[in-house]
Amino acid sequence: MKKTILYFSIFLNYTTALSQPEIFEFQYQEMELDEAYIESLSPHQLGEPFTNMMQLLKEYYIYEETSKISGQTTKFIQKPAIYYSVKKANKYALKAMKKKVISEEQARTELERVFTVALNIRHQNTEELENVLYKIKDAERIIEYYQKNIVLTD
Repeated sequence: MKKTILYFSIFLNYTTALSQPEIFEFQYQEMELDEAYIESLSPHQLGEPFTNMMQLLKEYYIYEETSKISGQTTKFIQKPAIYYSVKKANKYALKAMKKKVISEEQARTELERVFTVALNIRHQNTEELENVLYKIKDAERIIEYYQKNIVLTD
């Protein structure tokens, strides 16, 4: 009897956790990219603002270290769950737009939100969010999660 109650309570807690998604709240921060640098970037399919956001994403989340001994450069990605979720969402939205599954306007709106969130949360405590994003494998669900479960405050 005790085991049955224990299993039932564990199941109830598990299903409650799945049905009530956690809302994450982060601070909004302004971002800028050097104008001279913008001219050298490869263009994004949705235009210059997305080219800039993609470059900022790379600058914010990827850093390189050169070994003093071998002179070899190694790339490191900070918060890989966030970085790769944005890349996956970007790839999905562009393919869906190309196949006419979503409109260009919808792709712009969705990707702008995903990029804005990712660029704003890089210096904040995102460990719990990263754990959630790491578990989401579907790009549509990633976009939906960025839309509904992450709030930027002033």
